[in-house]
Amino acid sequence: AASDVYKRQVVALKFVLLIKGAEVIEKMAHWPINPQYRMACEGLFELDEKLAWENIDPEHYYRELHFSMQLANRRGPVSKEDLAEFLGLAAQLAGEVDAEIDLPPIQNVLTDAQDLDDFAVQCDIQLSFSIVPNMISWSTKEVEAVLVKNGCPLSRDGLSFNHFSQNQLLFKVQIPSLNFLTDDLQTQRIKSIIFALEVPMVAEDYDAFTKMYEISSAIASELDGRVLDDNGQVLDVGSVAMIKAQLEPIYALMQERQILPGSATALRLFS
Repeated sequence: AASDVYKRQVVALKFVLLIKGAEVIEKMAHWPINPQYRMACEGLFELDEKLAWENIDPEHYYRELHFSMQLANRRGPVSKEDLAEFLGLAAQLAGEVDAEIDLPPIQNVLTDAQDLDDFAVQCDIQLSFSIVPNMISWSTKEVEAVLVKNGCPLSRDGLSFNHFSQNQLLFKVQIPSLNFLTDDLQTQRIKSIIFALEVPMVAEDYDAFTKMYEISSAIASELDGRVLDDNGQVLDVGSVAMIKAQLEPIYALMQERQILPGSATALRLFS
């Protein structure tokens, strides 16, 4: 239960008599709906003489519950106050349903949270570069047309053009300080196009950085521009290979922690 590494099983409730899922859901109705650190509850369910952990089903009966809490995200590790509130809610529920409760030492959980946050800081890498025009600027219409043509449709909020592969977001393309849905595009001129990839959010197999460079190079060619790195230097194939080599230790660390890039665990941890 609660096997994702982004969270730890911090509370276990055990019952002499089976408890129905509907009762558990009713007792948890007052818990925070959108807490800063995600909470989860799983129940041990018997089906065809086999036991399995599952999200709480109102029609199923459970002999054991596990409550877990996300220990870190981009805001940092969970605080002692947030953790104490969560453990208090679980203890209150245990009292209401007459369950035996197993609580961990708070300090142990806080240590795990800090360790997870330290790991996340090492791996929270964003790679970005830009396309700038060889002349003065571009019109919004020509930039939008070329981006869409190269597989980067406009997002629903109008703030970015997103490139997907098999429903996986690989990278975003943004025009600084410009919303393509709400701003007056007739009066705007574009002097730079920013490409950005969040490394831990995309599976390594997609080779997203190479893909982003290839697409940006094609766009730069069509718009008569050049691709520059963060230091304003021309980004070429050799530079891309060097950057990819620097990513290898990051991927290895994530593999070691069993938090694979692009996995549901990584998406929660780096959100």
